[in-house]
Amino acid sequence: MLGLSTVHGEPMPTLDLRVRLEYEATVRPGSWVVVSSDGRRTALKVDSVDGILSFSDVDIEASPASADPAVEGVARHGHERVVILEADRLVA
Repeated sequence: MLGLSTVHGEPMPTLDLRVRLEYEATVRPGSWVVVSSDGRRTALKVDSVDGILSFSDVDIEASPASADPAVEGVARHGHERVVILEADRLVA
């Protein structure tokens, strides 16, 4: 956990998504994504935000058994693969 921040006047815990997913932390500026889980909001520091995508359940492949429990699955967007994260498991 990075600490507690105020986002749009609301105090909330903040997590570094790189650290949570066991990647090397960076000190460079990033973007913030707010997720809601069990009525609790958490701000996630991310490298960047490229957009918002929607996928149907049939488009999402199961995650490999070796993946982090927060990984819900993988989907394709054009020629790219997109990792789908489950907010409840991510901030637990």
